[in-house]
Amino acid sequence: MVYTVYLDVLFVLDFIIDYLILYSVGKVCGGVILRWRLVLSAVLGAVFSVISLLLPQVYTLPFMLFSAYVMVGISFGFKKWKLLLVFFGISAAFGGMVFAVGYITGRSLVISLKTLAIATVASYIIMVFAFKRRATGTTKREQVKVKILHKGKKAEFYALVDSGNTLCDPITNTPVLIAELDAVYSLFEDGILKTLKKCQCDQVILKGEGMFRPIPFTTVGGRGILPAFKGDMVTVNGKERHVLIGVSRDKLAGEYMGIIGLEEE
Repeated sequence: MVYTVYLDVLFVLDFIIDYLILYSVGKVCGGVILRWRLVLSAVLGAVFSVISLLLPQVYTLPFMLFSAYVMVGISFGFKKWKLLLVFFGISAAFGGMVFAVGYITGRSLVISLKTLAIATVASYIIMVFAFKRRATGTTKREQVKVKILHKGKKAEFYALVDSGNTLCDPITNTPVLIAELDAVYSLFEDGILKTLKKCQCDQVILKGEGMFRPIPFTTVGGRGILPAFKGDMVTVNGKERHVLIGVSRDKLAGEYMGIIGLEEE
């Protein structure tokens, strides 16, 4: 029996699947997700799939490992080997879900586009909403409203409460609220904003005239330093919290613009 494969359909379908897998990696690992990077990686992944179909001789294990390395590297950084392992694990789970759906529908040998779409969506839901909670070691995750008053200015945004966030100032042991730069831009003058957007942490601290202090952090994806400042007042759902605010230039995953740990009792 001969099956017809349309390259345009293969490209689009593979792009969607690669994007969802990469997005799931970011969600599961709690990494910073930049969607334009995921789109670029998914496009390359789709190109790799088309190449492997047109040139079967290049579809080898080294080629597969190289393509995965390039996709994860573009999405999250080329030195984050742990994310590469997570990518392989989630890809295997996606493949298993496709087989399971095909088996249930009686099409285990020939997978239709409809079956593949159902399997992809089901796998994504399982990865994001089930495995992510296990990865963070908690099921208590809620959004809270954060208000920051600083030098007569105010910023308001929603943050995610995550007990996995134990980031704190290594000197004073003060907890650190991680906030996107876009969430706190209204607190600073144009000069400091430009420094936050373009400079490394040490330059931010130097040019911030003592306003910022370095906060080292470690994630699944690697290590780094956040510039942090102490606001005049920080409230979470109307209740004052004594925290530092670490400013992240990268977008955080999800609909929230900040991450805060549980309040100590």
